[in-house]
Amino acid sequence: MTPHIPEFDVIVIGAGGAGLVAAMAAAGEGARVLHCEKTSHIGGCWVPGIGNAGSLSGAQTLVQFDCGVFEDSPDRFYADCMRDLRAMSVCDAEILKFYCRHAGFAVDWLDRLGVFKKRDRKAAKGLFGEEWTVPRSYYMDHDFLEAVLAVYRQYVARDEIRLMLKTEVKSLLMDRGRVVGVVVETDGITRTIQSRAVVVCTGGFAADVDMVRRYNLPGTDIITTAAMPFATGDGLRMCREIGAGIVNTGATMVMGPFLSGVPDPERPGRELGMVNIACPGVLLVDLSGRRFINEDCGRLSLKLRKALLRRPDGATFAIFDHAALLGDGPVITGRSGEWVEEQAVKGRVVKRAETVWELARLLHLDESVLVNTVRSWNQQVDYGCDGEFGRSGPLRRLTTPPYYAVPLGLRVVASSGGPMTTTRQEVVGESGRVIPGVFAAGEVTGYQGYGTGMFNTGCVVFGKQAGRMAAREALGLRPKSLD
Repeated sequence: MTPHIPEFDVIVIGAGGAGLVAAMAAAGEGARVLHCEKTSHIGGCWVPGIGNAGSLSGAQTLVQFDCGVFEDSPDRFYADCMRDLRAMSVCDAEILKFYCRHAGFAVDWLDRLGVFKKRDRKAAKGLFGEEWTVPRSYYMDHDFLEAVLAVYRQYVARDEIRLMLKTEVKSLLMDRGRVVGVVVETDGITRTIQSRAVVVCTGGFAADVDMVRRYNLPGTDIITTAAMPFATGDGLRMCREIGAGIVNTGATMVMGPFLSGVPDPERPGRELGMVNIACPGVLLVDLSGRRFINEDCGRLSLKLRKALLRRPDGATFAIFDHAALLGDGPVITGRSGEWVEEQAVKGRVVKRAETVWELARLLHLDESVLVNTVRSWNQQVDYGCDGEFGRSGPLRRLTTPPYYAVPLGLRVVASSGGPMTTTRQEVVGESGRVIPGVFAAGEVTGYQGYGTGMFNTGCVVFGKQAGRMAAREALGLRPKSLD
């Protein structure tokens, strides 16, 4: 290797939320920053219309105070997080405590940038099923990225951050056990760029179905993804290549998993439409052929997510009859009854049979169990109530052949699992020792913060910490934390 003559103090990989904050934090410490992004735009999932980028959480915020919430604290925030089994099983205690201590400051920083519309400047209980004991969740307008970019562009204009779009980082550069730069590809040309520190903020791997099966949902036949195409696990791969310890693989998905839509056999991981599970003539059954939930619960509900997680395979079938297909609304959103019939003829997406017994055989289910499930449902409809799961209706019998089934699976929007880090966001090797020169933040690190807005708030908390610590190491300053 040529002598290490760094062109930059810090290289930040990925220009999503965590990457933007990390680059600004590093530049704010006086570092010369190169910011690499493989796509043609910056913002990642923060770009309006791309991601679900509208929620935050944090304790002792100005929004809480304005709403009359004064009894919250970081300790209470942490205690509420740890009431959830997912946080207990996958969150490092010290990192989660750090998150809870600094989340409020992150919310206030975004608040000062004006990300809350007047109508949204309020504190609420958990937006996605979190059992907060006090209101500490906040919803932002989806245009909030522009508020952050207004600050970011000032650093770029002063040449304190040099942004390179359409620049894919292929690997981390190592010298004597230390990360000293990156290998990038731009316009088909590969080159080496050296630095004193690197921050990995490449996002997760939920767009790569094979990686989801490997790390999060092994043994699951049907997986669809709502993640953006750029979430391909680049950072996890690069960190593995340099010997980083990988944590939280096989852990409960950070968001979801949700019930999938109709899987597209031509494009693995993608969907052809969403089954309207609240349609009166649709039943959800598992691999035993039995119903397992109230179909009116909502496809994004915490109740349904927990029910799906109780079944490792995640396999679900949506069952309906011809009367449902001809009902008031489409059984599959955006698809006509004719389309369903066409797919049934092909037999790949929709299964069809003249009897429930034959349908069970097509699905490789126990025929008698599925027949009894449908018979029991029809009896309950006759009685006017769902005595098994409390579905409120309207209720419709399944008695009009032919009968249809759509195999469903698990739908992911984000991934869990990534390089182990310290509270300073240093990447830790399999040996348990810090790998000098490399830091990480954001979804690439797996599951660090918990609760509503953990990605948005976590991008700010951990992105700022990673950028500052990388800059201080690069500049030879004392590696103090945000505290």
